[in-house]
Amino acid sequence: MSSRDPGAISTQLSDLDIRRVKESDIEAIRNLFTLNYGTKYPFPDVFDGTWVKKCVYNDDIICLVLEEDGKVVGSGALVMHVGNYNDQMGELGRFVVHPDYQGGGRGQLIIDGLFPLTKNIS
Repeated sequence: MSSRDPGAISTQLSDLDIRRVKESDIEAIRNLFTLNYGTKYPFPDVFDGTWVKKCVYNDDIICLVLEEDGKVVGSGALVMHVGNYNDQMGELGRFVVHPDYQGGGRGQLIIDGLFPLTKNIS
């Protein structure tokens, strides 16, 4: 089980809130991917909740959600691939923004929220 506190990284930006994903976000994330991709997204673990659980309990994955007015409208992740002590790499992925909220820089807000958290990955 991860030692991370999902609420500890919450950042309030006016009516936007960027925070770590929680298991209770499974349905909201499933709905975002379904709205954007139908059932054709190549990683089906976003639909059955496995992806969110991996994010919550794996210390090498940072996944954030973006809430606007209390509604999850976006999500994105950084998967850290740690090699030896001086070789760290990460991969951005699983980004999704509700179609009604696209084009306003919300995806960039998620990216901007992810990078400062990488210093806690070892």
